[in-house]
Amino acid sequence: MKKLKVDAFSEEDSILSAKICDLISLSERRCCPCFSDFLNLHEIHVAVKTADSNAFSRYCLFGGFEQAERKMFCAFPDYMEEEDCAEQFPIVPLTFIYKKEFPLSHSDFLGALMALGIKRSCLGDIVAAGEGQTVVFVKKEMAEYICGNVNKVGRVGVNVKKDFPANFSPVKSFSDIFITVSSMRLDCIVSALTGLSREKSSAMILAGNVFIDSGEVLKQDFAVKAGDTVTVRRKGKFIVDSVNGNTKKGRIKISVKKYT
Repeated sequence: MKKLKVDAFSEEDSILSAKICDLISLSERRCCPCFSDFLNLHEIHVAVKTADSNAFSRYCLFGGFEQAERKMFCAFPDYMEEEDCAEQFPIVPLTFIYKKEFPLSHSDFLGALMALGIKRSCLGDIVAAGEGQTVVFVKKEMAEYICGNVNKVGRVGVNVKKDFPANFSPVKSFSDIFITVSSMRLDCIVSALTGLSREKSSAMILAGNVFIDSGEVLKQDFAVKAGDTVTVRRKGKFIVDSVNGNTKKGRIKISVKKYT
């Protein structure tokens, strides 16, 4: 087999690119599907670019449910089809059940699990599934450990089950915010959403940390429009709900829904 090419990314991304090359080589050598850890949006971009630059098309991405944001990369052998891989992903949904009078947040679950020494790469999406229920997607090898060691999240008692809740449907929670900007340029929008300066917002964009509708955007002057979903790594995820005219000073008024 030819030596695979690691793309020229940052040092951190080059390490991930090398791991993706290793997965591809291992899949071809062993003739079986091989899986990465959970990847965030930026890491997915790196993985896909690495596969594409090596003319490797036998890969798929899955995070445990159709709308998942964090996903695993799977390299599969030529005798398999993409649809054959979905059931083989080593992903387990864990349903946390607790009293609805004590609502728990995404960060509550993330903090409780990482306090056990579990790496973020072993955890997929954390999804509210109705009052008193949250589903956390985890690597299969971590499921038993979590079930046996978590009985509280924060100060709230929880029961953990290895399965989806009945009639699983992710519940999205938002807070409404309102911003004004001088322009619909992406750097202006990111600055207003995060409180960062225009300079720091531009640096975030150029570093591949900003996404529009899950696609990486590297242009500061990209024109954002109503309906776009803007994700800024470590800062949050936002939907540009509506553009509402101008202030007396000519700034653009925008209504935004922030994922909570």
